[in-house]
Amino acid sequence: MLPKPIQSLQHKLVKDAVLLRKNKQERLKKQQVLVIGKKMVQDLSSHAAADVLFCGEDVDLSYLNSPKAIYHVSFSILKKISGVCHPDGVAAIFPLPKMQSKIDFPLLILDDIQDPGNVGTLFRSALGLFWNTVLYTPQTADPFGEKALSASRGAAFHIPHFCKEKEEIAQLLEQKNVASYLADTKGKDPATWKKTERYALIVSSEGKGPSSCFINRSKRLSIPMHASIESYNVAAAGSILLYLLRAL
Repeated sequence: MLPKPIQSLQHKLVKDAVLLRKNKQERLKKQQVLVIGKKMVQDLSSHAAADVLFCGEDVDLSYLNSPKAIYHVSFSILKKISGVCHPDGVAAIFPLPKMQSKIDFPLLILDDIQDPGNVGTLFRSALGLFWNTVLYTPQTADPFGEKALSASRGAAFHIPHFCKEKEEIAQLLEQKNVASYLADTKGKDPATWKKTERYALIVSSEGKGPSSCFINRSKRLSIPMHASIESYNVAAAGSILLYLLRAL
């Protein structure tokens, strides 16, 4: 496929790409997501073909899985598309992965985690530590937003995930008899827990704390730490617990 040139910052595809990067509703409407950077585009290209690829004229495209359309763009256009001061020459629009309907355990639950960097880190840790599903509330930051996607290094494309209201999640845990563990500074040492076949870890908003529907039905876990440390960042604490619950 011969690349086509885009020479204007006002080109419709450029504007569409920026909207996909900035706007969750646009991503949901078009079922597409903007992916920034050669490494992530290369990784995703082994699983799916990009709908649109933007790149500089001197970029090697041999590693890509047949993008549906390729456009050569200038540095200034890539900068606008990516929102990055020094883009590495590649950005692409991929189909948004379909949300899953089947839950596999162990399960990570994100309870209103609003910082996109924390959401991305937790997705990446869950994938790397062999957790099988991520479930998140509608108030949680979009895992396909630019900051979350950057922090996850594309993990949200590779781990089954879906979004439900917290009351639905609580009912699901009850119906499936899931042993749920809530990350909490006043909880017990993770070494005291007893592994079960179906278990879930719930990590909650640092500002609001855990939702009431999860508090009464979950056992609280806390990571032992030095007395001078008040608490860990939710992404750090969650990642440590993800490891410990799989390893113990």
